[in-house]
Amino acid sequence: MTDYHVGQQVEGTVERVLPFGVFVRLDDGSRAYIRRRQLDLDADVEPSQVTQKGERIKAVILNLRAPGKDIELSRRATLRDPWPEFVRHFDVGDTVRGSVQALQPHGVFVRIQAGIDGFVPLEELFSASIIKPEEVFWIGDNIEAIITRIHPPQKNVSLSIKRRIAQYDQAMDASGTLSKKSSRKLSRVASGPKRPKMQNIDATVIEKVGSILVVEDDDHVRDSLSTWLRRKGFNVATAKTISQAMAMQSVFYNVFIVDLNLLEGDGLELIWHLRKSNKQANISVMSSPDMLARRANDIETAQVMEVFPKPLDVDEIESFLMRVAKDGYLPYWQPDHHTPNASSQFPTHKFSEAQTLVQLQRTLSDITILLRAQIGLLFQLDPDSNTISIPIQVGKAQVDPSAIYSLRDSPVNDVIKEELSIFENRVIEKALPRFDKLLNLLAFKSCIGVPISVQGEVHHAAFFFHSDVDAFSSYRLRDAQAGALLLSAILTEESIQERLRSLNPLLLSGELAASFGHDVLNKITALELEARNLAENDEVNGEMRPKKLLELVFDLKHTAQAFQQMLSTKKEMELVDGNLVIQQAIILLRDLARKERAQIVLKLAPNLPSVTGHSILLQQACINIMLNAIQQTANKTKKFKWLGKPILEITSFWKDDFIHIRFKDNGPGIHRESLRKIFLPGFSTRGGSGLGLYIARSFIQTLGGSLTIEETFVPMGTTFLITLPLAKPESKHD
Repeated sequence: MTDYHVGQQVEGTVERVLPFGVFVRLDDGSRAYIRRRQLDLDADVEPSQVTQKGERIKAVILNLRAPGKDIELSRRATLRDPWPEFVRHFDVGDTVRGSVQALQPHGVFVRIQAGIDGFVPLEELFSASIIKPEEVFWIGDNIEAIITRIHPPQKNVSLSIKRRIAQYDQAMDASGTLSKKSSRKLSRVASGPKRPKMQNIDATVIEKVGSILVVEDDDHVRDSLSTWLRRKGFNVATAKTISQAMAMQSVFYNVFIVDLNLLEGDGLELIWHLRKSNKQANISVMSSPDMLARRANDIETAQVMEVFPKPLDVDEIESFLMRVAKDGYLPYWQPDHHTPNASSQFPTHKFSEAQTLVQLQRTLSDITILLRAQIGLLFQLDPDSNTISIPIQVGKAQVDPSAIYSLRDSPVNDVIKEELSIFENRVIEKALPRFDKLLNLLAFKSCIGVPISVQGEVHHAAFFFHSDVDAFSSYRLRDAQAGALLLSAILTEESIQERLRSLNPLLLSGELAASFGHDVLNKITALELEARNLAENDEVNGEMRPKKLLELVFDLKHTAQAFQQMLSTKKEMELVDGNLVIQQAIILLRDLARKERAQIVLKLAPNLPSVTGHSILLQQACINIMLNAIQQTANKTKKFKWLGKPILEITSFWKDDFIHIRFKDNGPGIHRESLRKIFLPGFSTRGGSGLGLYIARSFIQTLGGSLTIEETFVPMGTTFLITLPLAKPESKHD
């Protein structure tokens, strides 16, 4: 055995690494031990982060044990003293970063770097309301502080987090002052583009357009729209109900503007009636964007020329009338099925929906063959409009589309509403009165109909038809009911996926009180039309108030549209402008920000490249992050009596093949212990749903990007970073 002495430097090989220290075999075979605190300049470092089994290590002997005991070593003693280097690089007034190591009644110890600790007195922690450090800080929290004193002989540093917070808030406030131009730009975005001056329509245009009938059950919209049209010089009549509109058909109308959701029933029923008597009429419909999207296929089948989402854009109506005057009779409207070219790395909900339709088609076809039926139809009842449609059809059937709108008085409606199957082999002989509406749809003599339950609700039914009597045996009803279970399984899976996709808008609508339904859009439309009518007179009387009213309405309309976009179920891939998405998100949150005194500072890169994806998902992710920041800064003010100004700074930029959106707030920061849980579902530091950041990250990942916490300092603020790949250019083919 070698004779050792205290202070001697030795070498050995690491044999075991444990949480409390490391066992070493010296070169002469002696056993030695290094305590955790003697491994590194950082006394609380995890041993496995310093060394590993089999590694050669140098150390200094601290204690010589009695025979049979291990020698105690210090690796720390072999490392260079960090203090001379620290003193050369830092001075009083400089900012340093560190992590909280210990909480004491009179202050907090902070690890600045390995071997360098600083102390923050209680009065320099945050605000005068702090009595105990643990009210704000947890061990492990990241902090920034200003050096107030350095004393090399005693190797200690005094720090002030309070001064750094004041400095940080002042810098962010100055940044907000410099961004007033951005705020004015945002205001212009909120107000919408500058409106062109009303055009004077000459007598020739009015004559070619002919008489117009407006069918709308909302008194304000109907009266305001007709007043606006008359001011333009058009010949206009109005109707409130379907029956009233039908009774007015003794007069020839060349243009119809029909509300889709009438009190008496479905506006498309009226349109089918109008088509029978006036095939050359230019018919348009108006309704909420969601209703128009949901019923796009029905609108196309009904041979409509144009659709107008509410709140109405009268410039679109005027353009429609000008096209009528120019072309006489317009082509039928078709929904836009075009999807921009997108990389396969982006998943799309449209693909999921298409897969569901394919599965339904195949399954319905298999059941139809099993039953030896000639035709199989899947019917769907819309619970909102109470209308029936046919999403899936099997077999060569001559279906009369105009008869679809009468199926509410047929066995199809009975099977869905009463949840009872039907089996009829002699329709002509025994049940003609009951089946007459269904016979208008297609000809048959034998029929089986079964309800399809999806999560306890029945909105679908499968029907199977044959042109012969007695075509189905009694066992076929049982087979059809078994087939309905297969269809139910497919629809149930799609329903669950759809509910998951719609979860975030529902949460946001509750949190932001976003109740912008049909009635609200009608009121906005009427208000805008009245303001336009006033603005037209404004040119005569020279007053400014009507014009200001019109500007206010445009702002209100833009806000409502932004809310609707947030709650929409649009699924198509598109090119997304990140800056525009941010601006729209701010519009939705500006009232909440104003209430909490929070200032939003924009630093958006001009000409930011587009990304491919869903603007709704990106917008909702941004809203969740911004909402979290505003609420956290508000919580900081209330909990700690913080007197600073809450600020959220949003920056966009791009680098290489990615765009980046940074959200930097001066809220309370995130404790290190919470960082690993911050994106988990259900985790909340404020007692909320705990789903906001989880959903935000899920949506960004759906777009092929990432959402991370770039940095956080307690109690100074947090920075979130969204990273998204740039849209790939379309490939060119020779």
